[in-house]
Amino acid sequence: RRKRKHPTMKEQVKLPQPLRVTGSHELLISRLMEGKTTNWELAKRCAEQIRSPEYTTRHFHDDITHAFPELRLYCLETEEDLDVSKSISAGMASTSAGRSTFEEYQRTIGAM
Repeated sequence: RRKRKHPTMKEQVKLPQPLRVTGSHELLISRLMEGKTTNWELAKRCAEQIRSPEYTTRHFHDDITHAFPELRLYCLETEEDLDVSKSISAGMASTSAGRSTFEEYQRTIGAM
């Protein structure tokens, strides 16, 4: 049985630009995603192109992150608490699964 290789920093994708959280955290996701929709046409193109030798992993990552704007929810930035802001934007905030947002983002992108 082969040991699973852990990705090196070079093999990991960068977190998206942080979404700025301002004001109350009530209805936060709704407010952050207001006006943003899934681009199903682009998502379908990703699926159609995935086996093309000319379609690189960079193309896939760029397309998939534009197709699914909710992926940016892995990276939030608050004005109220600079320490929280730094930890969240660096991907160190904890998720309900106990992993950092950086780890969860890597797992999500890798699963695609």
